[in-house]
Amino acid sequence: MYYKEWSNLLNGLIFLIREVCFTNILKEMWNTTYDSLSSFLAHYKSLEKANSLFSLLGLPLLTKKDIDLLIEFPNLGAIRDRIISSIDLRFSMLYDDPLAVFTALTHPFFKCNWIEDEEKKKVCKIQFKQLLSDTPDEVDFFLRDPETSIQMLDRYPAIKNLFIKYNTSISSSAPVERLFSQAALFLTVRRNRLSDVLREMLILLKMSLK
Repeated sequence: MYYKEWSNLLNGLIFLIREVCFTNILKEMWNTTYDSLSSFLAHYKSLEKANSLFSLLGLPLLTKKDIDLLIEFPNLGAIRDRIISSIDLRFSMLYDDPLAVFTALTHPFFKCNWIEDEEKKKVCKIQFKQLLSDTPDEVDFFLRDPETSIQMLDRYPAIKNLFIKYNTSISSSAPVERLFSQAALFLTVRRNRLSDVLREMLILLKMSLK
């Protein structure tokens, strides 16, 4: 083989490795790594040929264990499916919980778009209209409305009342408990002569500096 022909072939192989097999690998995007490794395996012939190219490129040489791991990598779909099925099993009860269902239905971002089963979607719409028996048409207009902002609820007053009922956050005592924890820091042996007014001022100052 002439030198020019060998040079062209070598350049082509290097282009294959760099531009085809390892295209745009970004640490923030797992799919680029997956696509690159899948492309490499599609062009993989033998460990010797791969290592010869890796040697020319100045890359660390592969071992048989590395190749076995790379071959197993694209087949992780079974693990993914198992995780998804476990999540579905864990939270499947929420699909039948009326509180959870109406919490999503009355939210402009979700509505009934999260329901994949058409029969289930019809049942939820019927139940939604039963809650608003006085204004059933408002449900149809609301579900067909493409807008997803909270402000759109101003056009649907009956659904807005349901949204407030089902999506209002429950009050928490955590801020008050943190305040008592801070107050305990000032009730020490050496500061037992503090007046209530001064102690309150110190606590408020401490909390406001956070």
